[in-house]
Parts: sequence; structure tokens; C-alpha cells
Amino acid sequence: MRRRSRIVVLAVVVSPRFVGFGGGVVVPILSNSGTVLGISLFFLVSIYTDDLSSTPDGHGGLTTATDGTFVRSVGDVDVPPADRSPTSPSLLLYFDASVLYGSDDGTPTSAAVGFLVEDGTTTVIERSLAVDAFVSSAHLEYRALLEAVRAVEAYPTTVTSLHVHGDADAVLRAVDPTAAVTPSDRIVRRRVDAIRECVADVPVVTYRAVERGENERAHRLARAGHER
Repeated sequence: MRRRSRIVVLAVVVSPRFVGFGGGVVVPILSNSGTVLGISLFFLVSIYTDDLSSTPDGHGGLTTATDGTFVRSVGDVDVPPADRSPTSPSLLLYFDASVLYGSDDGTPTSAAVGFLVEDGTTTVIERSLAVDAFVSSAHLEYRALLEAVRAVEAYPTTVTSLHVHGDADAVLRAVDPTAAVTPSDRIVRRRVDAIRECVADVPVVTYRAVERGENERAHRLARAGHER
């Protein structure tokens, strides 16, 4: 029965090419027939684009229709809008730490961290933070990355992937689960666990060591933290 219905509907769809229907008749046929035949409305429209723009002139030829009926009718068809929901972002993260020393070049006088997060070419997070107390410059790098992933964890949109960049190679190897590195320092192990926990819900997380030049913006943000 369904096959017979499709044959009948197809005949109705094709017949205007030979007998000629006005746009006001054709478009209702198209909008309902596409569902029955299981083909796109716009495929059906393409059948008519040549014939509906012309009508017989009574002398075996064609004359172009100029009243715009077909265009107006197609404009009235209720076509579902495309899915415009935003896709989940893939983020790039850069982090760095900075320590200022006294005149003896051995006594630290100030510590700060900085990081930025990008969504493509757009910077969505950018921060500089002063740090009151720290154990060493190496520990400070872990603090910088921890603050950065905390910011990503609080990001209002679900993140599909996070790509971490920094110039502290030892830190990146320690936090990367694929590197199989276990720090001996208890404080570092605690921070590694905290960093991994913050990104646990991100499906894809990568870590890559970069040269200082590629990490320059994060470095400047870390330096700016001394002024806060």
C-alpha cells in the first residue's frame, strides 16, 4: 500500500512538468510530497526551477514568467532551521612562573604565575597572580599550571580537548599520565594529583614542551604578577 502511495505522489510531483501548475499549487505539493517520497524538499524544488520559471506561449515555445509567484511561494515553506548550537571548544593553554631575586641573586623577593587560555585565535582567559609563599621555582611552575587548569575547570562551556603548553619540561612530563613519571617530592605529587583531577572530565588532554619564545605571552603575564 505504501509503494502504491509513493507511485501516486510521484506522479503528482512529476505531472506539473508536462501540464503546468502555478506556484501556489506546486509548493504545497512539494512540502508534503518530500516526506512521503523520503527525498529532500530542495531536490523536488530543483525539478521545477526550469519549468516553473517559464510557461507555454501558445505557439509551441516558452515565455518567461515574471510575476515571481514561485519565489514568493518557496519563501513561505516552513523549512526547519539548521542546528546553530555552538560546538564545545578545544582549548590551548600556556602557563609560566616567575621569581624575582634580591641583590645577591640568591634570595627570592617576589613570586608570581601567569597563564592564558585560547579558543582558536581568541584568548578566553588571561591572568596574572602573585604568590605569597613558595618552596622553589620548580614548585612554582606546578602552581602556575594548577591555577590554569582550575580556570579551565570553571569554564562555562564543556571542553572537548585541552592542549597544555609550557617551557617547564619536567612539569609537563610529571603531569602527563602517558609519561609514567612519579615525582619523589610529596608536595609535587599532591599538585600533580590536583592538576589531573581538574582535567579529568576533559576527553582529550595533551602536554607539549615549547621554547620560551612560543611561551612568551605566559611569561609576560607571570612577570606582571609581581606588580599585583
